[in-house]
Amino acid sequence: MPQATKPAPVLPPAHGDAREPLTHADAPSDPTTPRRIIATLREGVLDNSPVENPDHIFTHLLELYHHSGLDLAQAQLRQGKDPQLRLVADTLRHRSQRNLAQLGKLDLDQHSPGADFRSTSPTRARALQQVLQRVRRTLATPVKNNSPDQEFAAFLGLYYQSGLLLAGTQLRYGREVKQKDLAKQWQAAQQQEWQAVKAWQQATDTTR
Repeated sequence: MPQATKPAPVLPPAHGDAREPLTHADAPSDPTTPRRIIATLREGVLDNSPVENPDHIFTHLLELYHHSGLDLAQAQLRQGKDPQLRLVADTLRHRSQRNLAQLGKLDLDQHSPGADFRSTSPTRARALQQVLQRVRRTLATPVKNNSPDQEFAAFLGLYYQSGLLLAGTQLRYGREVKQKDLAKQWQAAQQQEWQAVKAWQQATDTTR
């Protein structure tokens, strides 16, 4: 049988406004383990300019998270054995691919020439940067070496916990309707998927 080909990563579109500070890194390059994927995500979280429009920063962060989610899902589907976690990974993979495709047009629109890419509210900008520090600390939570399934569940928990912080911040401070809608959808999907992961962890906890 021919080997299945790995789906090509969905790359973010090029920036269209030459005036914008080019501070965002490329998408993660599909690291091989959840530990490396989360470390890469943690480094990318603060890769933004505090003078940029917070709604635009959220869109970039959402792209970063969906790329990382795709990497996490693919790592689990390659290495994981547990059928329940593989189902979670497959759900995450499909959602990440779908959302990345949707974000492409929004990213082009907000980086078109003349777009309002600078922040007009120091309060919003400061609140976002403070939350990003919390996100980074959450992603830095130590996870002990364990089986691929257990490590995937632990790192995916950090992924959801930090992502929910971002979604909640956008819902509280965001101004753009499209970004707030995306945040609401992302929040609901993460909560549902995280519940499945936590249920698996409780069911397989041998320390109780």
